[in-house]
Amino acid sequence: MKKAGIRILAAGVTLGIICGIGGAAFAANIPEKINNVKVNGYSVSCLSKLSSGERTASASTTYNGSGAVSVSSTFKSIYIPTRKVTTQKSTKGNYGTASVSFNRPANDLAKRIESDHSVFASNQTWNGKTRKLAWLDQTAG
Repeated sequence: MKKAGIRILAAGVTLGIICGIGGAAFAANIPEKINNVKVNGYSVSCLSKLSSGERTASASTTYNGSGAVSVSSTFKSIYIPTRKVTTQKSTKGNYGTASVSFNRPANDLAKRIESDHSVFASNQTWNGKTRKLAWLDQTAG
């Protein structure tokens, strides 16, 4: 009976590791910027970025054709002593270019910015996602 319990525990641990690695690999595939997309023959560029020093974050969607664009972003920061995470969200729509920006709270450290981008031109809709991890999230494992 003891051996069966150890086997079940080992199988559970192995499954947890595999799922964790798979989830991390999937999440790592979200780019910081997108430049190689065309909608109706016109270029689309999207970006999520953190400033030097990670004090500010911004995101933008640009379409070089005639159409509407939007960007919807979430910026997260953390206050280390209490581990309180602050989440800021912003969405903008426009023609040609849409952008949002954030300032992290003074005593927080930046974690990440994640953005959803959309282009609406003629009868076509294109959606993309970008993300920029802060140094803190990159080293968290």
